[in-house]
Amino acid sequence: MGKAGHRPGQWKQQNKKHNTGAHRSKGAIRKSVSGAVSSSGSMHSGKSSKASSKMARKASALSFRHKKEETSRVAYRPIHLIFFPLGDDTNAMEVTHANLQCSGACEQTVGGSYQLALDRKKFNITRPNDISSLLVQSQVCDALVLTMRYSDDFLRENIKLLEMLAHGVGLPQVFLAIQGLSEIPAAKVMAARNEVSKRFKDLNVIPCDKMKTFPVDTIDQTKSLLRQIATVRQTARGHINRPFMLAEKIAVDGDDLKISGYLSRGLSVNLPIHVPGVGDFLIKQVEDKHGEVIKKSKEDKLPNLNPEAEVDMLDAEQTFPTENELKDAENPQAQTVKRKVPKGYSAYQAAWIPDDDIESGNEDDIIGDDDREYFEDEDKVIAEMDSGMGVDSKEEEEDDEEDKDGSKYDKNYDYDQEQQFLSLHRKAKDDRAFPDEIDTPQDARTRLQKYRGLTSFRTSPWDKNENLPADYARVFKFKRWAHAKIRAKKWVPEIAETVAAGQMVTLVLKIREENKAALRAIGDMDSLVIFGLLANEHKMSVMHFVMKRANGFDAEIANKSELYFTCGFRRFKARPIFSQHTNGNKHKMERFLPIDKTRIVMSCYAPIMFPPQGVLAFAKDSSGNFKLAATGSILSSDPDRINLKRIVLSGAPFKINKKSCVCRFLFFNRLDIHWFKPLELRSKYGRRGHIKEPVGTHGHFKAIFDQHLTSMDTVLMTLYKRVYPKWTYESVPKLDGELLV
Repeated sequence: MGKAGHRPGQWKQQNKKHNTGAHRSKGAIRKSVSGAVSSSGSMHSGKSSKASSKMARKASALSFRHKKEETSRVAYRPIHLIFFPLGDDTNAMEVTHANLQCSGACEQTVGGSYQLALDRKKFNITRPNDISSLLVQSQVCDALVLTMRYSDDFLRENIKLLEMLAHGVGLPQVFLAIQGLSEIPAAKVMAARNEVSKRFKDLNVIPCDKMKTFPVDTIDQTKSLLRQIATVRQTARGHINRPFMLAEKIAVDGDDLKISGYLSRGLSVNLPIHVPGVGDFLIKQVEDKHGEVIKKSKEDKLPNLNPEAEVDMLDAEQTFPTENELKDAENPQAQTVKRKVPKGYSAYQAAWIPDDDIESGNEDDIIGDDDREYFEDEDKVIAEMDSGMGVDSKEEEEDDEEDKDGSKYDKNYDYDQEQQFLSLHRKAKDDRAFPDEIDTPQDARTRLQKYRGLTSFRTSPWDKNENLPADYARVFKFKRWAHAKIRAKKWVPEIAETVAAGQMVTLVLKIREENKAALRAIGDMDSLVIFGLLANEHKMSVMHFVMKRANGFDAEIANKSELYFTCGFRRFKARPIFSQHTNGNKHKMERFLPIDKTRIVMSCYAPIMFPPQGVLAFAKDSSGNFKLAATGSILSSDPDRINLKRIVLSGAPFKINKKSCVCRFLFFNRLDIHWFKPLELRSKYGRRGHIKEPVGTHGHFKAIFDQHLTSMDTVLMTLYKRVYPKWTYESVPKLDGELLV
């Protein structure tokens, strides 16, 4: 039987709970207010209460009005439009601009740009005439208007260029302006507009589900297009994180550069300004449209525009010289002893000859005249050995993909370039068939002394501060990149002296000596957009970009090839190193740009840039033309990223006895075998083993594997070396050349 619980009977007294009635108890009230104390002041009378509530309503309305004006101040800024032709009829673009200029009060600004006023709205209209200007303008424009005639076909080059802009920098709201619709019956106009829209959607260049078409044959139709653009909500893109300004007036006053325009966002006077194609500037002061000073920068808060860190050449470990080294330094006349070694001996073999055998004073050891041809100076041997090693080491230590060609070419047929392309194609094909495999050099322990083996590529440690190049002393590094990104987008309190957005201002910039030569290029620009830099964006570091091969680009791009980058508002050329885009703290270097759509990381020295920013990489041919090679975005700024170059030495099993075998062709002398003996061996069929002992003197060795080895297998040894980018950064004012698509 289970235990039965006690139940009170019907005569058990049941006391009632305390009930406070309709109101709450004092304890419940104290809990609900959480210790708040009620006001002890006297109540207002009815008359005074009405007066105070009226004043409160006025103050609230005034505060709301000021807040609304401040938040909507950006709407006062002129709407920036770009007109881009889709067809091959250039007359359609000219007719459209003629109608625009007749639609309202037109005023010429910088270059070929002009400002149009219509219905209390202002429009800045630009027509970029080169690829560099188009890349910058498309980042900051509020709307993109595509123009074409109804009867024309789409121009392939322009479609490819539009696709490049969509994938590289992003596009704003897109409108399609069609001409020639007045030539067809009115009943068929809407069907014709839908037909053009459908043809454009079938190209699948950009998402255009909500794209509208507009006829622009008359001035009234052009005005309707502008009114529709003014009412469409603008889309926020990457440039929203930083202030920018479309220049309307440019003037040079002594050592000051004055640029006038409307600010897109609050601008700090203590942060630098970047002028594309010219350089970075410091703000001296900001003036309003009447010439009165709004804000002045503070000298103690202005950053140093030197992009590189100060290098202390004495900041390195230095061992104190020994007594023998001090004595040798005091006696510079000390004569070096020349040694005679047998002819054909290498420097390494000569070093093993005992000194007593050569420098002995016995008559039997004296060299006769007949034997002089058999011996030669050790200095000559070492010099020849060094020169030979220099050529070979250049093939192995440096990247094989870096080809230099400085010869003059024939106008009709470039034979050298064809041979270069053929050689590059063969190397890329071999690398895909046999990844990272090289022929073992004769003196492997000397030539590969910078390489090391790893037990596990994922888990084996690698010191990130070991054997850093001298260029790393010139760059800056963030302690935490993720934290730096967030902090840079917020105004730092000590420098947050900002100018409100949406107003017409004149920036007075200080001209430096290095900017004077580049200022001459401003007059040739069809339009100018200046950008406000975030904190630390003028400093040099190691930048990493996530890139993939562009559509339609089929040429081979080798590691450390010269590429022209357009990263947001900056343009520069560099020779980046390629590495895999993987997780972990070590990343394998890629020798070529993958032929598929695999994403890789390109690393190079460049100024710090915070995402989101689109990145385009262009390859330049011998004719000076550019072609889009890769597209991507910013990954990080991290000098501590470890990129490892991998090489694979291969050999063949010679004699097999179950798990034991004798291998050859992996090394060519006993000393190399002893040097690489601690490293692990593997095979292409998944066997793992290690070197047991050398056999003979010609590089054969006995190895033990974990499983039976077959005669068709290949014995491999993997070595790694950390690689760094070369300091090849150079700012490029513009892409001087034709863009091939």
